Amino acid sequence: MKEYKVSELDFPQLDMAVAMAQGLRWEMDDYMGNRMVFVFPGPSAKRSNMYSPSCWWSDGGRIIEKAGIALRRVNWTWTATVWAHAANTETAFDADGKTPLIAAMRAFVCSKLGPVVELP
Repeated sequence: MKEYKVSELDFPQLDMAVAMAQGLRWEMDDYMGNRMVFVFPGPSAKRSNMYSPSCWWSDGGRIIEKAGIALRRVNWTWTATVWAHAANTETAFDADGKTPLIAAMRAFVCSKLGPVVELP
C-alpha cells in the first residue's frame, strides 16, 4: 500500500478511493488497455461492473446529488465543496480539479477518508 494525497488523485486511483469511501467491494482489471476499477453490485455478487465516478456522470452524478456536493468554476479550475455533519458540527471539505467530476470526487473522498489515503 502507498499513501496518496487526495488533492493529487486522478483516474484510476481516484475511482479506487471513491469506491473505498463508499464501502464498495472493488477490484482493478485491464479493459481495452486501461486499468479500470470494477465494483461488485452486491455482497454476494460474483460479477463486477466498470466504475469510474471521476470520469462518468452516470457514476459520479449520483454521488454529487446524494452528498449534496456544490460545484463552481473559477477561470479554468473547478472547485467542489461537501459538508460533513458530525456531533452538532459542520465541516466543509473543498477540492479542486480540472473537471467537475474530479473536483467533486476529491472533495467526497476527503470528507470520508481524510486528506491522505492508502491505495495499492
